[in-house]
Amino acid sequence: DVIVGIDEQTGARCVIAGEVEEAAFWDDLAELGKVYAEQVVAGAASCSVFERGEAWQLRVRASAGLDKTSHEALLARGELDMRRAPFRPAWLTLRANTTRDLLPSGPSFGERKTLLVPLQVEGELLGVWAVHTLAEVELGQDQLESFETLGRQMAASILRRRERAALRNQGGRERLRDRLETIIGGLRMLRGEQRWALELLEQLPVRALICCRARR
Repeated sequence: DVIVGIDEQTGARCVIAGEVEEAAFWDDLAELGKVYAEQVVAGAASCSVFERGEAWQLRVRASAGLDKTSHEALLARGELDMRRAPFRPAWLTLRANTTRDLLPSGPSFGERKTLLVPLQVEGELLGVWAVHTLAEVELGQDQLESFETLGRQMAASILRRRERAALRNQGGRERLRDRLETIIGGLRMLRGEQRWALELLEQLPVRALICCRARR
């Protein structure tokens, strides 16, 4: 979730560190994917990382080495369904598959293709790692398996991050519950003291009450 605060001096809206940390995680993951892809193909490569959200919807999280126009074109497509083209083969087989239908084409880009690597942990799909290369790049079986291995490692890091976030949220809820219980306990104590004071007043003789008011 996006957490926004207000700067006390300027009144401007500012992003809390949580969102910055989230964005940095995906940027680092995309950069790792790019560096690894360039080593495997022994040439230029770029990549994008998609996270699976609700149901089978995919959201572009970050790109590395990809031109701005192509990245914006991916964002403009909105949420993509992993069960539909061009992601469907990767969804069905849990294996890396190639497509030429993901990035825009044209003279300024050249002929490109994308290797869609499932980000999965023990069969659970967490997203897709898209490796963009020139169309003439050919990948052997060993290279495909290398991409799939790193894809599983990337998925494991996503899963660990989710688990840590869940623990932090749980801890926050527990702290909130403790605070609420403290507040409720305090209110009960105040109510108990008020009841005790009323009972004490009822036990005082009328003459004592009159004297107290007269002194005031």
